[in-house]
Amino acid sequence: MMASALFSPLVSARTWLALVVSASLLSGAQRGQAVEATWSGGGANDNWSTGLNWGGAAPVAGDSLLFSGSTRLGPVNDFTADTNFAGITFASGAGAFTVTGNRITLGGNVTNNASSAQILNLALILDATRTFDAASGNLTLGGVISGNGGLIKTGAQQLTLSGSAHNTYIGVTSVTAGTLRLDKSLNINAIAGNLEISSGAKVIFGKSNQLADTTVVTVTGAGSVFNGTAANGGQLSNITETIAGLSVNGGVFNGSAGGNWTITGAGSFTGSVDSTVFVGNSGTRLSFGSLTLTGMTATAGSNVALANSFTLYGNSTTTLSSITVGSGGLTLDGSRFNLRRGGAGALGSRLVLNGNVTAVGTTASTILEDTNGGSAGQVDLELSGTSAAVDRQFTVEEATGSLTISVPITNGASTAAGLIKAGLGSLTLSGSLANTYTGLTRVSAGTLVLNKTAGVNAVAGNIEVATGGTLTLNANEQIADTAGITVSGGTISAWSRTEKIAFYTQTAGGVTGSGNSGQVTITGAMSLLGGNTFTLNSNSGGTPAHFQMDSLIMSGADIVMGGNNGVGAVRTAITVGSGGIQMTGRAINLYRGSAGTVLNLNGDFSGSGNSAIQVGATGDVEPQLNLGTATRTFTIADSSTTTINVGIVGDGGLTKEGNGTLSFTGNLNNTYAGVTTINGGILALNQTSGTDAITNGVDVRTGGTLTLSASEQIADSSGITVNGGSITSLKFTETLSYYTQNSGGFATSGNVGNLIVTGTLTLAGGNTLTMNSSSIPANWDLANAIFSGADMIMGGSNGAANPKTRLTIGNLTLTGRKITMNIGDAGTEMYLNGNLTASGTSSITTGSATGSVQPEVHLGTGTRVFNITSGITTMGVTLMDAAAIQKTGSGVLVLSLPNSYSGGTTISAGAIRVSNTSGSATGTGSLTVASGATLSGAGRVAPAAGGNISISGTVLVGNPSPTQGETLTLVTSGAGAIELLGTVTLDLFSGQGSGTLNGATTADRLVTSSGSNLTLGASSVLNVTTSLAIDAGNSAGWAVGSTWQIFDWSGLTGVTGSFSNLSAASPNNYVNLPNLGVLGMAWDISNLYSAGTITIVAIPEPSRVGFLVLALSCGLIRRRRVRSGRCLP
Repeated sequence: MMASALFSPLVSARTWLALVVSASLLSGAQRGQAVEATWSGGGANDNWSTGLNWGGAAPVAGDSLLFSGSTRLGPVNDFTADTNFAGITFASGAGAFTVTGNRITLGGNVTNNASSAQILNLALILDATRTFDAASGNLTLGGVISGNGGLIKTGAQQLTLSGSAHNTYIGVTSVTAGTLRLDKSLNINAIAGNLEISSGAKVIFGKSNQLADTTVVTVTGAGSVFNGTAANGGQLSNITETIAGLSVNGGVFNGSAGGNWTITGAGSFTGSVDSTVFVGNSGTRLSFGSLTLTGMTATAGSNVALANSFTLYGNSTTTLSSITVGSGGLTLDGSRFNLRRGGAGALGSRLVLNGNVTAVGTTASTILEDTNGGSAGQVDLELSGTSAAVDRQFTVEEATGSLTISVPITNGASTAAGLIKAGLGSLTLSGSLANTYTGLTRVSAGTLVLNKTAGVNAVAGNIEVATGGTLTLNANEQIADTAGITVSGGTISAWSRTEKIAFYTQTAGGVTGSGNSGQVTITGAMSLLGGNTFTLNSNSGGTPAHFQMDSLIMSGADIVMGGNNGVGAVRTAITVGSGGIQMTGRAINLYRGSAGTVLNLNGDFSGSGNSAIQVGATGDVEPQLNLGTATRTFTIADSSTTTINVGIVGDGGLTKEGNGTLSFTGNLNNTYAGVTTINGGILALNQTSGTDAITNGVDVRTGGTLTLSASEQIADSSGITVNGGSITSLKFTETLSYYTQNSGGFATSGNVGNLIVTGTLTLAGGNTLTMNSSSIPANWDLANAIFSGADMIMGGSNGAANPKTRLTIGNLTLTGRKITMNIGDAGTEMYLNGNLTASGTSSITTGSATGSVQPEVHLGTGTRVFNITSGITTMGVTLMDAAAIQKTGSGVLVLSLPNSYSGGTTISAGAIRVSNTSGSATGTGSLTVASGATLSGAGRVAPAAGGNISISGTVLVGNPSPTQGETLTLVTSGAGAIELLGTVTLDLFSGQGSGTLNGATTADRLVTSSGSNLTLGASSVLNVTTSLAIDAGNSAGWAVGSTWQIFDWSGLTGVTGSFSNLSAASPNNYVNLPNLGVLGMAWDISNLYSAGTITIVAIPEPSRVGFLVLALSCGLIRRRRVRSGRCLP
């Protein structure tokens, strides 16, 4: 009834409003302050607004909520969104609630005193920092948490942040007890602000990417764990997370197997009594903007939870564990950064640096391999995670501080990564695995110590030691063979180890002055461009120093080599390879000593300025310059001199290049076995007289000059070859095995010394070889001489009271060349003690000069063979002595003067042409001309009384290319006889139309004179030739009656025999006479053997036709010799 009355239409609206307001005022009077509403679940639904669910009255804004019991465990907030409730508590014994509905503003804390897990799936606004106490049971917050407040996790149980939407509250999340589980949907932020874990609390992950990228995580207190429930326990595998920073100062951070962590800002781990531990689980990948380890002094070994250990494990078989440090760099303060390989099949671990490394403090820091747990995978430190070239700086700040890196250092992703050592302390690269980074290693301050296992590369790229830096090599073979060292102001401490490098360059600073006794191989150049003297010290207690290099460049520092290694020990050595030595005004000082020193030169030498390779100090063993087995080139620049007074040894040779001077001085024999070649400039031989500067020949080429500045500078068993170069005036005595001149040669003046050639002197070209006049005449003795490309001239103006200039030759060969022997006041003389071989146009001739003493050629005794193989050789000097001459070869020997040699002359082959006008061209002995040989010319042959002339070959009257007839005279006397057993050849030149006896110039004539008859042998042939035309039209005007005297028999008592080709009746057109048959003419020889004439007659009729036929047939078969231009012997 009351109800119907209340809602009766009769009740006015004003009355109804008054009732509502009164009820409201009454209610407010009854709830003047917030109360705790307790959920009883007595209503007909799950809504919060249902009063019966709260024991009769629903809560209002500002109330705190207590959920108890186990009825209606799914409360739904249907109050207006964002209604403020002062807190939520789950009572002890409460069931497992799941609370949903509209978002609330949480004005107080949340506590779970029940053992049942409680879930709040409604959104929460935190307008201040709220505590979530999982005191007795777990809590789950599944809604979005927003607001400016923070979250404090307390209680021993687990708080889970879940849901599918980001939490956006910006306050700090502080986990001080129990466990916080972050389990939002993948890539949904559970925490938007910073996270603090302390007092042994734990934070675990259910899924990846639960933290905002701006979150900074701080872990403190013993037992606190970030990502897990213990060291290497409870962590989420394969987690991916990005945060802004991480600080661990007590407690544990687990990286998770397969984890992927990005800390964009700073990371720090500080060892303390609260036991800081980093577990970089196998396969995890972490990156830090910067990373600082302080007091992380332990290596975990078999105890993964070992206090103050920082370890990146490497057991994963699918993912290489890695820590990447960004541009903020890695700072180590008395800490150990441990990397592990892992067992069989494991991939290992790596540290990637995208920033620099700084070691602070005086307590040693290390980046090392923790060898526990296997050795299958890799461990390394990578200098960059990007492809760009980079120079990574390692700074050890304190002078007494140190950093040791025992893991391999690599480029990482960089195409070229380098290392810079900075700071006053020392950086040591150690371990048993090679560093492979390829960029420059620069020591700019402090000390870089290379102390890997011997033979393992500590440095793979080049090294620069700058001012203030020191490089120390504490073990053998620390630097890659392809890398080199540049010292630009720093120091290499005592270099006593074995090392192979690509180059050594010194611009300032350099090695210390002692302790340099290493075995060093430099495959490239050693360049001393400035800085300290490079000292190789003696080593009497071990293996002597030996530095080997491909090339040595010295422009700013010298070298000193000590040789006191002990009696019987090997020499201190520098070996220079194929790149050779370049020296600019510097010196290599090779000290004598108990063992001595040696510079092994396996390449070439280049010198400028005044440079030297010189002897130093005292001792029993002399130093050496060893040329090895090949020819070494010494190039000396313009206006420069390089002096060598060290004994040069080896099987190789030496080539001089450049316009400067190379000078051999001192008193040590050079014994190198190769040839010395001068291609440019001057090679000055100025050793102590009798000390061999050259032992195996010198070749002087175009542009080169040899200066003999003292006597006997070249070994007697050696010699000189000149190929375009020059030899300055020979003023001293020199004995050679040979002298060969192809071009260039001796100067043309000042050659007043004595030259002895025990082998062969060959002039194949070049300068005229000149023996100059002198008051102490030159006396040259040549065992053999070959003149094929240059001539020789001998001066004889030595002074009337002085001896002749004298040339003694064993066997002489002339190939188109001449020897000119000048007339003088003392004269010149040649002693030919062997044979002459000649070809081309050659001669030994008398030269013009002042004075009256004629030159002489002495033949000595025996037989001198003049083998004229071709061409014409003229003897224009008187031939003397008792020897005989045998002419061989197909060429022509011209005897132009009366000679006095008495041993006789035999022409076995070729021809002798005589052109003398008095005496006997063939000396005073007999003349024999063998079959096939020729006597020719227009001179006289007149043996002494009793000497015979016997010619089985050819007598060719006249000289080559005559224009008129010439006369050859053969004279014997006493019992001497003349025999013409071969062919006599003469020419008709003119007079063919005279019709009478012609004058002497119209034909050649053989004049004979003998004390007995001249004998014509049974095979003798008269050969008359002419260049006059014979044709049917008689263009030359041949006339009957024309007569020529071709023999002068007047000096004979008679002629015995006849020419074999003139046996037919006269007149006739005889074989070997011009055939006049076509003219109807023939030869009348009826006066040939009496008056020595031949005459043209007409062919008698009627047989003229027959004669014509005979003439034509004879013309087809005869051998007609026409000497047009007569280029004959």
